[in-house]
Amino acid sequence: MSPFPESLWDFSLSIYAEPEMEALCLHLQDRRGINVNLLLWALWLDARSRPFQLALWQQGVNRSQRAERWRVGPLRRVRRFLPKRTPWQGIRSMVKTWELQSEQRQLQDLQKISDGLSGGSDVRSADDGYLIQLLGSSEPEYHQLMQILEHWSNGRKHRP
Repeated sequence: MSPFPESLWDFSLSIYAEPEMEALCLHLQDRRGINVNLLLWALWLDARSRPFQLALWQQGVNRSQRAERWRVGPLRRVRRFLPKRTPWQGIRSMVKTWELQSEQRQLQDLQKISDGLSGGSDVRSADDGYLIQLLGSSEPEYHQLMQILEHWSNGRKHRP
């Protein structure tokens, strides 16, 4: 049995809890403009050894860009704008909940896309993974993500 959850949402929650993962994701999001949900989807697909399909990737990128533009991004901007003090804490917390729900929906949409496409003529070699579409394999963040994924995977294999 594979140590990887079937659900992209469950995988995302689990790997995001790994040490250094949250900080790395926020760094990539804020400093490099990388969509964290696309990054998590790419990791999930690569971890499941899903062969790279250009049509699948393009569909996921397009869907994620729309979600980021119309749902997730605006909520994130509002949350970050709101002060972290009374009386704003309750509103900020509510916006954060909506933001998380929007991210969950985005990940569910990405999983539906990947579940809906089977192998096709645009399947590429194993060297063309999904994560490489976001980060080059020579970048330090790529290697850091691979170490986190390996640590996560090893921890899952040793659980009863």
